[in-house]
Amino acid sequence: MSTSSIHHSHNLRNSWLALLGLPLALLAAFFIGNAVMSSVGVPEGELLPLQWIVTMLLIVVVLLAIPVALVWRFSRRTADEGHRGAMWPFWIALAFALLAVLMNTVPLWV
Repeated sequence: MSTSSIHHSHNLRNSWLALLGLPLALLAAFFIGNAVMSSVGVPEGELLPLQWIVTMLLIVVVLLAIPVALVWRFSRRTADEGHRGAMWPFWIALAFALLAVLMNTVPLWV
């Protein structure tokens, strides 16, 4: 088996490794959210005022957009190299980010 038949792209590896940034971003958003709630003085179990909810939503979206953008960058490079399934890491990252945002916002409106 020659080395030319097994070609692994560094961009493909990096796109899968960039997925590791999503749990870190979600953890950072959790800590920032708790810090904001404690600094505003909201008792545990109560909801924040609407302007703080919108502010926290924007912070979470920005924190999650950073690893999603990295995954997209490496996935696009891999797709340009002609690898099949190169965009799978991006779709997984996008689904994870959307689910994280929905899990934290839908209970507030119901």
